[in-house]
Amino acid sequence: MRQAASTNERGGTSRRAGSVATGGLTIERIVAVDTKREFRVHPRDRSIAYTDEGAGARQMYVLSLRTSVTTQVTASEKNIADPQWSPDGRRLAFTRGDEIRVVDLDGSRDVLVAGHPAGVSAPRWSPDGQRIAFISRRRGWAQVHLVDAPV
Repeated sequence: MRQAASTNERGGTSRRAGSVATGGLTIERIVAVDTKREFRVHPRDRSIAYTDEGAGARQMYVLSLRTSVTTQVTASEKNIADPQWSPDGRRLAFTRGDEIRVVDLDGSRDVLVAGHPAGVSAPRWSPDGQRIAFISRRRGWAQVHLVDAPV
């Protein structure tokens, strides 16, 4: 099976998530998602992390394409953005306001990794999952920073 994470429809903001057979374009399952954004496909599992409006701010969710079950991973007063799967698929890095955070898939163990009032963005895991790179404007211009990932 191949997984499709996102498509845009003409004239709207609707997106679709689903999976297709590898031999063609047969749609196995499709889920309409109108305000969902920033789809990230799990490195091995049939799951998609995404952000959506909820609880007064954008939150992060995980949709299982096997079961169609959606799990809310964050419950924050600040907007969540840019979810990124860890290489082992057990955690997600994301931005919340001016912070880079890492959370387990069930929402537990939400750990601050880095933050700065000038802002941080674009968290990316190293291939071995030991470090997280991100961008910050600490000195007035965009710079790449690297920090150890929480164990």
